[in-house]
Amino acid sequence: MKYLKLYSFFVLACFCFYNCSNSSPESPSIVQASDIDFIFTKEANTSSNKLSQSIQFWEQKLAKQPNASPYLLKLATLLSERFKQTGNIKDLHRSDKLLHQALDTYLLKKAGVYHALAANAITKHDFKSALTFAQKALETEERPDISKLYLFDTQLELGDLAAAKKNLEAYPLKHSFEYLIRKSKLQDVEGDLDAAIFSMEKAFSGLDAQNDTDLYVWALSNLGDMYGHAGKIKKSYESFLQVLQLRPSHHHSMKGIAWIAFSKDKNTDIAKRIMTQIGLENQLPDHHLFLAEIAAFERDERAEAYHTEAFLAKAERPQYQGMYNKYIFDIAIDQPVNLPKARAIAWEEVNKRPSVQSYQLLARSYVKSGDIQLALELSQEKIEGKSFEPEVIYHLGTLYHSAAEPDKAFRYLQEASEAGFELGPMLHKTIKEKLSAITQQG
Repeated sequence: MKYLKLYSFFVLACFCFYNCSNSSPESPSIVQASDIDFIFTKEANTSSNKLSQSIQFWEQKLAKQPNASPYLLKLATLLSERFKQTGNIKDLHRSDKLLHQALDTYLLKKAGVYHALAANAITKHDFKSALTFAQKALETEERPDISKLYLFDTQLELGDLAAAKKNLEAYPLKHSFEYLIRKSKLQDVEGDLDAAIFSMEKAFSGLDAQNDTDLYVWALSNLGDMYGHAGKIKKSYESFLQVLQLRPSHHHSMKGIAWIAFSKDKNTDIAKRIMTQIGLENQLPDHHLFLAEIAAFERDERAEAYHTEAFLAKAERPQYQGMYNKYIFDIAIDQPVNLPKARAIAWEEVNKRPSVQSYQLLARSYVKSGDIQLALELSQEKIEGKSFEPEVIYHLGTLYHSAAEPDKAFRYLQEASEAGFELGPMLHKTIKEKLSAITQQG
């Protein structure tokens, strides 16, 4: 099982199942308890309180003028922001409802509403709807440059790199924050991590924490992720710490530090403490997925089962609308009785989002059912050479191992093993075992 990424996975040095809370003497611990104690003793989050007060203020204004478009838009934006803080999915759905209501009222300029709807759809992983909203925004001919950026965001997620590139290059302000962060994302998808980091650092250099704390925190936390992927673990840690000094309840950065404690330091006590704290503050089920992975590493079958079941109990609720399909698939695919469920999820994802990642879910389901030739044909057409993500590379290696093609299997698995930090201890161990088996067979 693999913790949600958004993101941050890190390189494995040496580890021991029997002393998983202790770091190797040759590899000093990066995460220090004294550095992060404040995130457990923090007072009520000032940013969260201000946001709730703002929501209450605009609720009152809207109650007096229910069809006032500016009020609808303002409240919808604030609710979307609160969802990111608290994980209350009802806020995201209500934000959508208010935005659609704004479209139905007299509004001279509608591009901004479509942009907001596209952003919400991306958050929900409803990328086809996001694409539709971005296209409708472009049709209004209001701020077409911004609309093309939203088109870029959705096309990149849908795997249409050619169209995404075209829309990005149409953006006129090549030194702007908006352009640079998307250029960084594209470079990352294309496998040029060094260039992606350079672009993100360039975007970040133009920000001031006092002038725009939200953007500053967003960019710095993304840099923390990227430094981790590049093996710059200390720099990643320092970035996340800096974010938390500004926003003690920034859950993405808390997760990043928890992953460093787990994957690099093997300090499961700190990792579990952080993720438990996130679970107290955020209603999304993500923390259970990470805690289940830690339990598997500790060989605590009871805790692993508890957190897996707790994750599924929430993630499979209708209101999440398939946001967690990939992770539900990862759990189902390892249980033969749930193979039909996994296959159905894979097809659903391919139909919703025909990306490399979605096709790989389908290929994995073919492998599990013994349809190796189908998996090979699909992978060679839709997956191979089209992604540099370590998980994609790992599953290609596993496929070729199953297809009795040891040379290709070894090449892909060896490449995946270099991203052990990102993939995590459990998967890294599996990769090493497969490489050893191939070597012995050869």
